Amino acid sequence: MNWNPRLPASVLGVSTSSQGVAAVGDFLDVFADEPLRVSDFEREHAGPRVLAILAPPPAPLIIEAASFQIEFDRPVYNFDGSDLVILHHNTQHSGVAVSGSESSYVATVSGLSGYGCFTVSVHTLSDVADAEGRLMLDSVTSEQVFVDHGPAVEGEGEAEAFHSADWTRDYEIGLNELLRMIQLFNAGAYHCAIPAVSTDDGYALGFNVARQQCRPHSGDYAPQNWRINLTEMLRVVQFYNAGGLYACLEGEDGFCAGPNPSATPLVIPR
Repeated sequence: MNWNPRLPASVLGVSTSSQGVAAVGDFLDVFADEPLRVSDFEREHAGPRVLAILAPPPAPLIIEAASFQIEFDRPVYNFDGSDLVILHHNTQHSGVAVSGSESSYVATVSGLSGYGCFTVSVHTLSDVADAEGRLMLDSVTSEQVFVDHGPAVEGEGEAEAFHSADWTRDYEIGLNELLRMIQLFNAGAYHCAIPAVSTDDGYALGFNVARQQCRPHSGDYAPQNWRINLTEMLRVVQFYNAGGLYACLEGEDGFCAGPNPSATPLVIPR
């Protein structure tokens, strides 16, 4: 390298790598007359950065795939799905596809399932590099994307596989789940919890029109208005007394009371 710390400057430390430099003080190019500030050196010699990862707008129902717009600060190469860091909270995916070129790419995360949320970032320890071979320096992280996805009921039309009140997903309404439904009723209104995993059922108490982007509560159906009325609360009491519930097309709310005749309980840890 054809630069050295200017002496007697106050240089507390110098650290260099293929990804950047860290130092305190002024630097002088031995072939130049003007000092080179550390910030100037970083702009010229540091590796690429991810400036933005734009998540898709919130979806009100099931999300099976989500596409993210990824913007780098310069053209990069060797960027593919293996370079993404996808952090799940009670969700999972089965595929990733990346398209685009130079500094702008679209990454599509597909095969989403579960009930929760996830974020996307770019791994800094990867082979993504710019035209001069400098490796990734850092990446921002996307906003959370919420997933509420379950298999449809066979037959004409669709129904949810699990009732929102059944947040243990065992096809039964337990005492704690019933008490939570009564709590929603007493609160007068509810909205989407952010993040969804911050509460057992993914909902928070009180009215908040800015947080109604998730699937409404299954018990909020007559009418659907982000409030649990007495009839809707008593419907969940019926499920509790019946010893179970299961998705069905003929039910007034998409569910029938009684033990599930076919499905195996699915318990999702929280």
